[in-house]
Amino acid sequence: MKKNVFLMVMLGMAAGIWIGCDDGGSTSQTPNPALEGTVSITGDVNVGSTLTANTGSLQGTGAISYVWRWGNSANTAGANIIAGAVSETYLLVAADVDKYISVTVTRAGYSGFKSSTANTPVWPTGYAYGGTGPGGGIVFFYSATGFAINSGTYSGTYHYLEAAQADISGTKTWASSAHFYTDITGARTVTGAVNTDAILTADSDAPAAKACKDYTGGGKTDWFLPSQYELNLMYANKTAIGASGRYWSSSQVNVGGTHAWYQDFDESSQIVGDHQYMGAKTYYYQVRAVRAF
Repeated sequence: MKKNVFLMVMLGMAAGIWIGCDDGGSTSQTPNPALEGTVSITGDVNVGSTLTANTGSLQGTGAISYVWRWGNSANTAGANIIAGAVSETYLLVAADVDKYISVTVTRAGYSGFKSSTANTPVWPTGYAYGGTGPGGGIVFFYSATGFAINSGTYSGTYHYLEAAQADISGTKTWASSAHFYTDITGARTVTGAVNTDAILTADSDAPAAKACKDYTGGGKTDWFLPSQYELNLMYANKTAIGASGRYWSSSQVNVGGTHAWYQDFDESSQIVGDHQYMGAKTYYYQVRAVRAF
């Protein structure tokens, strides 16, 4: 058999034909290098605005492919592909409201991908994140479904929160001296407007709550001391608001009547309960008024 194969090869060579024999090996191929660099998204995150994927720091010169995606939170922003959104830019539409938008980028000749997520959920037209609200404050929160408030001048469903442009002058105690140890059970909700009314019903001179209630920025008279929950939303947007230091919330601690919650805006966490502390009502902290619309 070996002689026959040899003879066939020799005959093929004599005829000018090359016959290759597979020895069972395989040709190795150099893998593509991993894609290096970063991607960022720029543009206003509200309906009608265009987001742009910035890829200037990506290595290489191969063709770039884009896939825009959405999710219901910043952590799941890449969960769903937006049909047809495969270019460098993406125009935000009404269906995107309240969703987090991200982009995934790949480059020909490289393995892996890079991605980026917009820093806030999509807002509708009218008011933008960090923009000016009807009370002249800084808009820092939007909810498409809205939230109900039924207290004092508030009655109905609201979608936005704005914070006053600056802190109210001077630091304040949470309660007046006559009520440092008064248990105000109605001041334990997630809604600052409700808490503020409860505080002032029991303690009409409560410095922190009264300062917010008396504030009339933008000609509005419905400002309030934010709840623990609302204060944390402010913390998450502290750069836009321009807030730094320790701030009172309108939320009383659930045990006893001697302490209320405050938050340190100079610390790094955005999680409720982390860097929010129980402060004696006698302590002096900063105050920033908030209103809903």
